[in-house]
Amino acid sequence: MGVGQLQSRKGVEDFLDIAEALPEATFVWVGGRPFGKLTEGIKRINTRIKEASPHIHFTGMLDLKYMPSVYAAADLLLFTSYQENCPLAPIEAAACGMPVVYRDIREYELLYEQPYLKAKNTPEFIELTKQLLNEPEFYQQGLAISSELIKQFDQEKIRQQLINLYREVAAGK
Repeated sequence: MGVGQLQSRKGVEDFLDIAEALPEATFVWVGGRPFGKLTEGIKRINTRIKEASPHIHFTGMLDLKYMPSVYAAADLLLFTSYQENCPLAPIEAAACGMPVVYRDIREYELLYEQPYLKAKNTPEFIELTKQLLNEPEFYQQGLAISSELIKQFDQEKIRQQLINLYREVAAGK
């Protein structure tokens, strides 16, 4: 599964390349074009989608209330984006109990406290996807990694960090 706007920076074309390399699996991309015809690369991406193999599907935009069910129906999330800040989709996917493979970009090194599955390029995404699909032990490791990763975003932990910060500021530290 992939999630995000259908534009180049989200890595949708890489997602297509990964999916084309693995015809034994079904691939689904959830997301659309909130900027319509102003979307960067729209013609090129539309052509790629139109020419995609039958095991690759694009849902378009879905109401957020359906996303937990969509995540629950998937086996893993490929987060192929080239640029992000603090993306919610991979955290939501991890919280729904699936391995997430991130693109290896600097923003995530700065954001995440725990290790995570990452790929530098399309061949690495393909290899990790093959492993997750074909090696049950590796899949279980992916689940454990996701489980550890989301602990950083626990509401109680964040609440306590904010309380501590406010107390330090109030104390003049």
